[in-house]
Amino acid sequence: MLTPLHRLHARCFKITTHAPLSAWLAMVVAAIFWDAGILKAVAWDAGVLGTGESVRMSVGVRLGAGPGVLSPASAAAVFDMAERAVRTWTPLAAEPSEADERAVRALSGVAGVDVQIRLDGRVIGHSAALRSTAFADSDEGRAATYLLIRSCVNDALGEADAGLTIPNDALRDDHLRRLISSMLVSVECASAPVPIESKTWVQVSAEIDPGVDGVAVLHRGSGEVSAAFPSMMLSRGQFPLRTLGGLLASAIGEGGAA
Repeated sequence: MLTPLHRLHARCFKITTHAPLSAWLAMVVAAIFWDAGILKAVAWDAGVLGTGESVRMSVGVRLGAGPGVLSPASAAAVFDMAERAVRTWTPLAAEPSEADERAVRALSGVAGVDVQIRLDGRVIGHSAALRSTAFADSDEGRAATYLLIRSCVNDALGEADAGLTIPNDALRDDHLRRLISSMLVSVECASAPVPIESKTWVQVSAEIDPGVDGVAVLHRGSGEVSAAFPSMMLSRGQFPLRTLGGLLASAIGEGGAA
């Protein structure tokens, strides 16, 4: 059961995520690198984006209007920046490049990002971040959103770079180019997380759809948000309820999952 101690120190959320259509198209071309769970999750998201709708991925609730709604254009813009950074093997700069500036202007309602870099079906670089609310739909808000995206993309790129084993010889650049051409970039974007008001784990389980919903915990004291996005949970074989319990236990300092 979610105890009063849990509710005092932390608050649970579920995450609405969207995968850009361009990511799905790339996946179709190179589907051999994807496991079935990822294939299903990203294809579902892409189908939603293809209809031009934004859907909260639980209980069938439509998010047709209102502040903080994440648009397909925003998700595609984040993917474009991540894809460009990986293909050039260059971290995103503190100030967006001319190409990235066009993507930044499309950003709206992005509260979180999950970036994965895969090689031969294996995740070699991963980073995720989530805020409790999206930044304002303004130039300042888009600039702050870019910094959130930049942090995730660069962390994932740095992890991938550190894990590559490439001979340090005259052919190093050729080896790196071949590896980069075989990599797949996966991006999930989240709008503002939706509070979970259920009082028991059974009720929470009914709210969360595996492979569709992500989960997050907001620590009331520090304001920090810990999150797990659906595609990463699928690739690791993790169940949302167990993952949420672990995030909650970590937030309040318990030794094991709640």
